[in-house]
Amino acid sequence: MRASVHVDLPGWTQHGVAKLQARCEELHLQPRGTRGESGGQTGFTYDISNKHRLGYSEVQLVQKMIDGVNKLWEEDKKFQKQYFGDFPFIASQHSLVAKFVTKDKWDALKNIKTKTSGFTLAKAIACAVQFNNQHCGIYAGDWDSYKDFAPVLTHSSRNITESAQLLSTLLTWTSTKLQGNIVDGAQFTLPGFVLDAPLMVFGTFSV
Repeated sequence: MRASVHVDLPGWTQHGVAKLQARCEELHLQPRGTRGESGGQTGFTYDISNKHRLGYSEVQLVQKMIDGVNKLWEEDKKFQKQYFGDFPFIASQHSLVAKFVTKDKWDALKNIKTKTSGFTLAKAIACAVQFNNQHCGIYAGDWDSYKDFAPVLTHSSRNITESAQLLSTLLTWTSTKLQGNIVDGAQFTLPGFVLDAPLMVFGTFSV
């Protein structure tokens, strides 16, 4: 029986793939790339499975994989600290975060908290740090973010005033075209339903 998970190990990758393979041997694990047995290792994401397939119960084999992966992750965090310091490893390597959030900019902005909500750069880039499929990966938590984190949000904050004016115009135009409202007493699946229609926009605006 083979049990496996895909796990990101940027610290181990930096430390050395050969060393990771040796460590997996000690833990009775088998590392491979995410493209299968013949696909090779790509990036920092690995398919980790139990090395032994026979001679043990299903529970023992799965438990061996779980314990081993947890151990690798603990060690990976130490290697991340060793090689990257407090500069977070950005999982989405092709995102705007990877392009614009350099170590110098991180060091200059990492301790700033916005006045409005205490938003930080770490929170702004959390998606790009945690997930490897983000294209943008950086988001403003409040209006102050555009000012406090301008060095990395400049590309997003262009024409914010014009965008806010456009949004305000759109809301006004919509409200003049709608007729009536949801009748009182109507039952909805979601409790605490608010009789307002949400409008999703890209960004945070003050209007």
